[in-house]
Amino acid sequence: MGGGVFDSVWDDEQSEFESERKIAAQSLTKLENAFFNSGYKYGIDASKTDHMQDGFDQGIELGIQRGKEIGVVLGALVAQREI
Repeated sequence: MGGGVFDSVWDDEQSEFESERKIAAQSLTKLENAFFNSGYKYGIDASKTDHMQDGFDQGIELGIQRGKEIGVVLGALVAQREI
């Protein structure tokens, strides 16, 4: 065969060394892909955690500020109603 990507690792015309080399290359490719995928997933999870915390911190500050403002308005309305 011509040494192409789709040549069989069990090709009878190959030497034992060539067959083992192809099997090792395929195993290495699978291992590289597994590590890449694992690293990608870890990065996404770490990024989500950081950004979610930032969003929560900003949201809680805004919620507290708006809550105080609404409380002042409601307090003024209740005071006006009782007068």
